[in-house]
Amino acid sequence: MAGVLAQYIKTPVYVLGSQYDLWAIYNILELDCVPNEEAATLLGCNITQEKAIRDYRKKSLEAYNNFTKMPNAGVFAISCVQHIFVLDTSFT
Repeated sequence: MAGVLAQYIKTPVYVLGSQYDLWAIYNILELDCVPNEEAATLLGCNITQEKAIRDYRKKSLEAYNNFTKMPNAGVFAISCVQHIFVLDTSFT
């Protein structure tokens, strides 16, 4: 929805999200190649699974691009398997 909603937002906006994450890999892509651990990696994924994850990332970035074209908008989209930056106090 991010790509569609961008055109209707008139106030400054800063989008926080990920390019892909563990929840999306498991629930949206329905892949179980990534362990549910704090520091998970894609090493358990085969080539087909990795391609699906990379395609999902590409589509996410395309949606975020609609926000970066806006003069009063920005995007912070990390690329991690799990929300590593918010799992402990290192983020703050």
